[in-house]
Amino acid sequence: MVKTKTITEGKLLFSKKGVTKILREGFYFWSPADYELYKKFSELNEYCVKVTDFVDSQTFTMEKLDIVDDVHHLLETPYYKHFVDDELIFNIIHTWARVYADCISFSKQNLPPNQYFLHGDMTLENMVVTTDKKVKLLDPNAFKTYEKFLTTKYLGNYSRIIISAMMYSKVYI
Repeated sequence: MVKTKTITEGKLLFSKKGVTKILREGFYFWSPADYELYKKFSELNEYCVKVTDFVDSQTFTMEKLDIVDDVHHLLETPYYKHFVDDELIFNIIHTWARVYADCISFSKQNLPPNQYFLHGDMTLENMVVTTDKKVKLLDPNAFKTYEKFLTTKYLGNYSRIIISAMMYSKVYI
């Protein structure tokens, strides 16, 4: 049986084989060139959700993850106090910082000057934690080639993640 969830970008279809994302035609797309870059980038970085099938610029399938919740809810909801520990908080912050650094390094190695391969929707909701406490970055189609090397979402949400982590953690910097 396939479960369907409507999202802003289109819809998600959940099955035993994975999660298929169908982007709303005319509004969203993922270019084959950016998909190829993502495929290469995700092979280097374990925090990337794996894309198992790229049908076209509107449709692709991702691995199915056993997700506890997104980072926003994990760090801002007392319900998860038993699950969240300092090591997980460290891994969340470390992964967040690595994404940007990895994108810049990858861009310098694989793209012409003034071209940057970045996740254009870096939010706490697009970063999740699995039941085995692995931190994963969702929304792979948000990885695109840009002419600017920094997005405002990345900067704003970095502050948000640090503040949330400090409030949740027993260790203060």
